[in-house]
Amino acid sequence: MFKGFGRVVAVVVVAAGLGAAGAQAQDRMVEGEMAGEAVKYRVNVMRATGAHMGAIAAILQGKVENKGDLAAHGASLDGLAGMFDDLFPKGTGEPASRLRPAFFEDAEQVAGIIEALKAASGKLAAAAAAGDMAGVGQNLGAMGQQCGACHKQYRAPQS
Repeated sequence: MFKGFGRVVAVVVVAAGLGAAGAQAQDRMVEGEMAGEAVKYRVNVMRATGAHMGAIAAILQGKVENKGDLAAHGASLDGLAGMFDDLFPKGTGEPASRLRPAFFEDAEQVAGIIEALKAASGKLAAAAAAGDMAGVGQNLGAMGQQCGACHKQYRAPQS
């Protein structure tokens, strides 16, 4: 039990540091090969986010019996959400990715979506650590709403 708790604490500490660094790097610009690599990195972080959300959903739906993993998934999601401020450097929109130009034009709205996502992920992590299944479900839904809002408005359809 304490072994898993140590991992959760480590992830939370690292996530706090990454979130602070991300807020400072929000307006950076990348070009050329670095833009492509930044897009690949973003896609990997987004896939990891989706994977943890899917794993939590499977646990909540009773499809798997891994309730003991909820705290680790919650802490991981909170850590990943803390990276979102730094996942979208200028130069990584279309044509390098499916990110629409409006993403960069609507900086205040985007920041609000990311902040709401981070708030929900923090609450989810706390609920998961406490074994509060209802809180996990509620905040997983809140995270999904923020993901959907951003994808609907700022992600171009797959070609």
